[in-house]
Amino acid sequence: MKVSFFKYHGTGNDFIIIDNYNNNYNLGSINIKSLCDRNLGIGSDGLIFVVKSNFNDFKMIYYNSDGNLGSFCGNGARCAVSYSYNKFFYNKKCKFSSCDGDHIGIINGDSISLKMKDVYQINKTKLGWEINTGSPHLVIFKDEIDNLNISKLSNSIFDLKYPKKNININFVKIENNSVKIRTFERGVFSETLSCGTGSVAAALLSFYLGYIKNKKIEIFSIGGTLNVQFDNNNSNFSNIYLEGQTKFVF
Repeated sequence: MKVSFFKYHGTGNDFIIIDNYNNNYNLGSINIKSLCDRNLGIGSDGLIFVVKSNFNDFKMIYYNSDGNLGSFCGNGARCAVSYSYNKFFYNKKCKFSSCDGDHIGIINGDSISLKMKDVYQINKTKLGWEINTGSPHLVIFKDEIDNLNISKLSNSIFDLKYPKKNININFVKIENNSVKIRTFERGVFSETLSCGTGSVAAALLSFYLGYIKNKKIEIFSIGGTLNVQFDNNNSNFSNIYLEGQTKFVF
């Protein structure tokens, strides 16, 4: 099967985007996994279908690179907004639907701001902090993260508590009133250069725990910088926005 596709990335988190407005493609899990393969396929952290919505500008359907349907993906959504704007030229603001409900995307040049879902629950565990920002995350604060063996540590955590490997694992360091993060993503089963929902999780917890006092926080990942801002009432977070650059690759 021949497939027309686009490739985008958001701070190094890369995605295959397929325009399926006319339902031309019916790709199964094996096909999607093959396309995402970095050695034998196009290569990406995930695959996104942009499809028609009867209520919003478009609908985003996201698959992890293992070929399975994923939860919400912040960087992927920002790339989908960028692609859809380039195609439809709406007025620099769109509304789209995803697996966790409706979202707002705002275009500001090559920077895309994304309104996330509100967060009402934070759980402390023996290993770190669990929080769902559209995808489930475990956040572990450390004094140093640059030299960590992320793959080894994450797999040991999976073996210890999450045998289904159904959570993303983030290692976070507070540095100069900002956040450094490294993320091992489920469904990709490796470290990614950036993670949007993980960056939001790290920002909210950094504020909640009193490590950072600002409600607009810079997040530094291997692939680049994201910004997270929000309103807060104790452990309730609303008006959460994830912002950063996206890039059309080919």
